[in-house]
Amino acid sequence: VLVGFGADLNAKNFNNQTPRHLVDLKSSDGEKILYALHAVGAARCEAGVNDCSLGCKFNENFIGLAPPEPPTAVPRTILDQMLYVSSMEKMATSAPRKVRGGRLLCLDGGGIRGLVLVQVLLEIETVLNRPIISCFDWIAGTSTGGILGLGLAAGKSLRECQALYFRIKQDAFVGPRPYASENLERVLKDSLGATTVMADIKHPKLMIT
Repeated sequence: VLVGFGADLNAKNFNNQTPRHLVDLKSSDGEKILYALHAVGAARCEAGVNDCSLGCKFNENFIGLAPPEPPTAVPRTILDQMLYVSSMEKMATSAPRKVRGGRLLCLDGGGIRGLVLVQVLLEIETVLNRPIISCFDWIAGTSTGGILGLGLAAGKSLRECQALYFRIKQDAFVGPRPYASENLERVLKDSLGATTVMADIKHPKLMIT
């Protein structure tokens, strides 16, 4: 949960120890925890740090125990390779061209699974080192994808949109389906403004379904 909310994976305690340093490899889940921390970017200890295990010691290469490969891993690898080769061939034979004003971000629906969208966009934003909203001219969203699009267009950060999704989960997605629309409407009015209309949003352009 802390990682999902952007916790610093290399933060140190009062003893100058990081989460990776504190992993107990002798415990039943120690090697799995080490692999999970490594997978999300937890760094090894710096040179000269004492009492390190192989999992955190500087210049070592042990990263823990990886989870078993899913049954579809091999076919998916083959498909990814085919798509990569096909796209590279197309790019190599296509003349370079500049496109202005046509960058579209499509956001699918799926209830609380919109949190996955937020996490993916957070990773893209980290790589680009700029707000995701500045990279697109249009945002198209369906269902909760539309809510995310509205939040971004209203000037909210991805972390603020993430918090909005958790509030929707707590206050709107309650009880049996279909969920009452009044709770969702109240949350959105509180977050986006009770009097805000689409005409108030100048950039990016929006398509919401």
